[in-house]
Amino acid sequence: MGCSIIPNYEEKERMNSPLTTITTQNYRCLAALSVHTQPLNVLFGPNGVGKSTFLDTLWFLRDCAIRGVESASSDRDHGIGLLWKPKNKQRL
Repeated sequence: MGCSIIPNYEEKERMNSPLTTITTQNYRCLAALSVHTQPLNVLFGPNGVGKSTFLDTLWFLRDCAIRGVESASSDRDHGIGLLWKPKNKQRL
């Protein structure tokens, strides 16, 4: 015997709403970014500009919802930290 929850129409519509804007600030190499999404989105650019980091923001949000912020953060440290730090512009 199983148990299921059937959401009402309003809850179903809210759960099926697409992301319209993705904004990230100070996450790894992304100092500040806001992307207005469409049904189809394509990421392209040279190596090292943050394409994978942008996708990781979505995975990070998902992991926070599923496992909690602390667990999701510890899985993404990779020894480089999560926060963006501007390069030191002073000359030595």
